[in-house]
Amino acid sequence: SFALIAEKYAKKYGYTYDELKEALARIDIKNHANGSLSPKAHFHNVITMEQVMKAAMIASPLGLYDCCGTSDGAACAIIVRADLAEKYRSDPIYVKGFGCATDMITPHYRNRDFDWTSFESLRTCAKMAYDMAGITNPREQLELAEVHDCFSITELAIYEDFGFSKRGEAVKDIQAGFFERTGGLPVNVDGGLKCFGHPVGASGIRMTYEVYKQLQHKVDNPARQLEDPHLGLSQTFGGPPQIAACMILGNQKG
Repeated sequence: SFALIAEKYAKKYGYTYDELKEALARIDIKNHANGSLSPKAHFHNVITMEQVMKAAMIASPLGLYDCCGTSDGAACAIIVRADLAEKYRSDPIYVKGFGCATDMITPHYRNRDFDWTSFESLRTCAKMAYDMAGITNPREQLELAEVHDCFSITELAIYEDFGFSKRGEAVKDIQAGFFERTGGLPVNVDGGLKCFGHPVGASGIRMTYEVYKQLQHKVDNPARQLEDPHLGLSQTFGGPPQIAACMILGNQKG
């Protein structure tokens, strides 16, 4: 089903197979480079464009490096009222906004305008979180994001559904390095599901934990620390896909 997203995206926006494949490869290379710096990541292998393009095909156009591993694990978070947070630690991180949305689990029952390139649950949960956090331009206001890259095309679709890129232009932003660690909006700076694997129920909080530590300026490897971030987003979803959740965190109260 995720390979179908890639095929539909290329057809809708006029990209050739090779153009889309290369853009997806750049996501894989980015995430593996980031994961190589993450002590807790399963995969620490830096990969090349040649490796990605020549890798075994899983479901065209998605190859081996376009797919995350299946993992096992657990994650939890303790959340208290903002006015109590500093009683528990001197450097709390605050929930600025959140959203959760669902859609029909079977795609053929969804709205007639559903075309496999955009997902209502993603758009809805993002809007809920943005409205709560007062975000009107996520591309400019967010300083990092951890998104659900179960497949490389999933990360690309999220760029557009979350307003990081304009419709049909995520490929251009990828080519320009906008989502790299040193780009305008770093995405999956820990390596994402691509390098951590996907323990399903634990993934969302695990990704939120990365944002939490980045905003505290206390990540587990100084080489991974972004320069003075204050506002970040984490997002997860499941199904084909039909359920999505989003959270925005900040290190300043109010």
